[in-house]
Amino acid sequence: MVRETGWVFNNQEHRNLREFVETGDHETIAYLHAFGLWGDHTAEQKLVEIGSGIGRMTASFTRHFARVVACRSEE
Repeated sequence: MVRETGWVFNNQEHRNLREFVETGDHETIAYLHAFGLWGDHTAEQKLVEIGSGIGRMTASFTRHFARVVACRSEE
């Protein structure tokens, strides 16, 4: 899917944009728990995301951390 913003996401699973973003919400919480990073302190911390892609998970991180810096590498 291509939007006016110029980004593309793989839609082989036939999701709409809302459903696609929700996958990032679910994965963010799962990873934070898996790595022991989830807790009461999360809202006060800063997060650096390396390899953010189009920001599917970045959007979710911004709802849980005080500050998020996302970096995308272009190869």
